[in-house]
Amino acid sequence: MQSSCKEDHMYKDIPNIFTDTTIYVGSMLYHNLESVGGWGYTPNGYKGLFIYCSAPGEYVAFERCCTYDPRLPESMVYYNPDELVLIDSACCGARFSPWTGSPLNNDHATIPLRPYRTQYYENRKMLKITNY
Repeated sequence: MQSSCKEDHMYKDIPNIFTDTTIYVGSMLYHNLESVGGWGYTPNGYKGLFIYCSAPGEYVAFERCCTYDPRLPESMVYYNPDELVLIDSACCGARFSPWTGSPLNNDHATIPLRPYRTQYYENRKMLKITNY
């Protein structure tokens, strides 16, 4: 999946930091990702990545930078597992779906969170996350 001109323009205010990282789902740091609904963060990307286990062996990853005003230093989403939502509680209150990265309240952010590609290698419990 190559980036399109439309996608590049949509995320023009969010630096596209080269990302090619591997995490081990069975490790102490990411053991939550072994079950559906499990989640975690990595320090990669612009303001970090949010990773979510959406189905057995299936993962999604999104940039944590809120798309409402990404230039603000505090513009970053955090996962609220009680509400099953990503929230930018420090800046604008925008809410996003952990499954799709889509905004849930259009009064704030209207652009989805930037997605990253994921590939899971079940035999090694290894998850590769890239943006190329």
